Amino acid sequence: MTDRIFVLGPLSAKPYNFPDANWICTTGQAEDAIAKTDKPARRWMLGEPTATLFASTPARSTSLHLVALEPVAPHRLPLLHHLFKSVIAGAELLELSELLDVVDSNRRRDLFIGGVVDLDDEVLLLYRGDFTSVLVPLAWFEPRPTVGSPDWGRFQITDFGQTLRMGEYEAAADAILYDFDPVFRREAKKRLLEKDDSFGGALRRLRLQRELRRSDFPPLTAKEVARIERGEVQKPRINTLLTLANRLGVEPEQIAEY
Repeated sequence: MTDRIFVLGPLSAKPYNFPDANWICTTGQAEDAIAKTDKPARRWMLGEPTATLFASTPARSTSLHLVALEPVAPHRLPLLHHLFKSVIAGAELLELSELLDVVDSNRRRDLFIGGVVDLDDEVLLLYRGDFTSVLVPLAWFEPRPTVGSPDWGRFQITDFGQTLRMGEYEAAADAILYDFDPVFRREAKKRLLEKDDSFGGALRRLRLQRELRRSDFPPLTAKEVARIERGEVQKPRINTLLTLANRLGVEPEQIAEY
């Protein structure tokens, strides 16, 4: 990830430990943030109303993305869209630590970090980890016998960007992208032909078969389990394997057989 991420939020968020985050409070710090092109995945925190510090920027950046944690006044949006390559504002977002993990993932285009439910136009706008978006008609989410219809008042994105939850109703990011992104569909068909026989793929299949969440493997964190399933950990440690196997009810060497 070579683009840089700016998170716009209240100053009350400052005490939180955001990875690699730098706070911008002066014009000089804003100019410095724009100039630092040698550091990939750079994170900067903006406390309201410091986004206006970028007003001296001569042209729209091709590598800066802005994510707003809180609502942005409508009159400020044109300026922000001018200054940043993409602006995500007014969206229901993935929890921030998971969001930053997603945008660093090599699968970020296949994961969601935020969404906006538009009941008037009956569409759902979803933002992907690479800051592109996809528009999905609400009618696509058909009622199901066991959970009924989606509760759009309880919309959220969970599971490190892989799951949409609307009350008791859930939908997988993969299923949505398969129907609405032709490139993803072609790649998915190719993956099916080649079948994912990696340890991570086997772990995910077995976890879902056992109806477990990634957070169900203490002391392992959901983030650690997600990295293993995405193939970002090629050889898990023996203690990690024992923890996974004990919770899944199999021997460590049996996980890869699924």
